[in-house]
Amino acid sequence: MTDLLEHDLIRTLRQHGDAVVEVPVGMRDAIEGRARRRRRARRAVLSGGLALAVLAVAVGGWQVARPARTDHGLAPATVVSVKPSPARIARPVAPSGKPTVRPLDQTWPAAVERMPATAPGGAKVLPVGVLDASQLLVAEKGQGEQTSALLRYDLRKQTFASVADLRPIGSLRKYFAQSFATDDRTVAWNAEGQDAHGKQVTEFVAADLAGGHERLLATVPGALGVTPLELVDHRWLVYSGATGVRRISLSGNGKPELVPGGRGLRLTSWPWASTLTDPSGSRHPVVLTNLETGARRTFSAAGMWTRDCVPDWCVGSQRNRTTLLGPTPGSRTVVAPRSLAATGRFGRNRFVDATYGDRNVLWDIKTGTLASYGGRPTLVIDHQTCLICWPDPSDPDRLLVFDGAAVR
Repeated sequence: MTDLLEHDLIRTLRQHGDAVVEVPVGMRDAIEGRARRRRRARRAVLSGGLALAVLAVAVGGWQVARPARTDHGLAPATVVSVKPSPARIARPVAPSGKPTVRPLDQTWPAAVERMPATAPGGAKVLPVGVLDASQLLVAEKGQGEQTSALLRYDLRKQTFASVADLRPIGSLRKYFAQSFATDDRTVAWNAEGQDAHGKQVTEFVAADLAGGHERLLATVPGALGVTPLELVDHRWLVYSGATGVRRISLSGNGKPELVPGGRGLRLTSWPWASTLTDPSGSRHPVVLTNLETGARRTFSAAGMWTRDCVPDWCVGSQRNRTTLLGPTPGSRTVVAPRSLAATGRFGRNRFVDATYGDRNVLWDIKTGTLASYGGRPTLVIDHQTCLICWPDPSDPDRLLVFDGAAVR
């Protein structure tokens, strides 16, 4: 869960209190402490944080390409293999009443890899995405708070390769990258900043994984913050906008358009979108809509505070217990032990980011396993990705990286 989602959840809990929003006992304190630890971790890992202040662009129009880019002394990245789709879990399993909780690298050792903490030029790096089973998308930190480049790291060959140059090419100020999306050909991201008049704007940018110029796809007014992004059919960049699910052509016509049927919804994982538009959650029934077929699934239970939903399950709190809720009819529930508090989203439809007592854990709903993590972690958790990275305690020059897609 990102700091932004944690902030929204903390704000909602403080405003409404338990009289309106039913949450597990101690959840508010756990989330606030978690947010503080994440902020300290971010400062420690990158001497000021991986805020991903990455791009400064002030060029109008569409399909604007950056001038000749530098290669950082690295070879261009090649295209990658297609990532497997997240599995759907038909029968989730709750942890036992007194579960054994071991660290991630001991629970799923085959899913944990090691990589350098710095690129060949000496700049610090952190993973921000998974390209395929053997390649990570990593951000290279430049001067100050800016990230200078996106790189590919090959876990098998133990080599870096250039993907995208993120140096400023215009006059936008206070520019921060927020979200990334990849497929087997392209990486895309949204970033926000201030124009010459001090107005906040969000820009959408794409680059070929095989190397080439970064190109500006579109500029929209306002700040979207961290928002779900997905690349669809090598044709569209789909995202959650202020009025619903929108898309931008990768050909770069510069005009985002509403996805048919997506008005008022928030993208969960293409092609699904949800009425759960508040990142901090909702106490109302949630409807998921397949924007390709029009199929709908409704999740509703009395007293349920819903945090996140995938096509088969929602996660939230009911009667002070972390609960998985299935769709109607039936509305099957799976109830976790009282000490487990879900604080984040689903990762790859299979893992739930949570706390167990004073420990950060992943709940594997396929097996009921809980695994802990700590050590100043960086998390990228959404419906397509479950990536956790932390410093290797045995080697300060390396990072440990957990990829949920590698858990069998």
